[in-house]
Parts: sequence; structure tokens; C-alpha cells
Amino acid sequence: MQYSFDFRSKLGIAAAVLICALPLASTSANATMCGERDKLLGQLTKKYKETSRGLGLSTGNKVLELYTSPTGTWSVLLTDPQGRTCVIAVGEAWHDVAKTALGPEA
Repeated sequence: MQYSFDFRSKLGIAAAVLICALPLASTSANATMCGERDKLLGQLTKKYKETSRGLGLSTGNKVLELYTSPTGTWSVLLTDPQGRTCVIAVGEAWHDVAKTALGPEA
């Protein structure tokens, strides 16, 4: 699939917008964006119209969540057991894929 934009530059712009738009505190060396979950979700909802698409339990009892918007933006959040939430990835051009049966039990 071809896109009429440079994906890497758009991803960089999206990350910069999130960094500037959210009042975040970062303690990691790679500048992961972290803050209060409610505030982060409020910004994703208000600015990007992103809604929850799914979640799962990660190592260390952390909750991993995926948010997407109708325009194709997406964000991945990770919340630790103490309640600290970090935006660990953002992007655009999200496309849902059709679910396929995995076998007779599916």
C-alpha cells in the first residue's frame, strides 16, 4: 500500500505534538511520555478522537492498551500496578484487519 506522505516525518510530528500537548513527567532515559492516566486519556480523546480498541496484561502485571481514531491515528499506553501510565508508541495510518477463523474451534 502506498501513502502520499512521509510516514516517519508524520510520526515524528505526532510525537512532538503529544509531547507539547500533554503535561507529562518523564523519568526514563528514552523520554517515554508518562503522566496521570485520566489526563493522558483526556488528551487522546479530545485532541485525536482516539478510543479504546483493546487491552491486555503484559509482563510485570502492566496493562497495555491500544487507542485508535477514525482518522487513523493510534497510541499505545502502558500502565504499571502503581497506576503510572506511559505513552509508549504513537502513529498514524491505522487500519483494522478482518478477523479470520483459526480452526474449527474459532
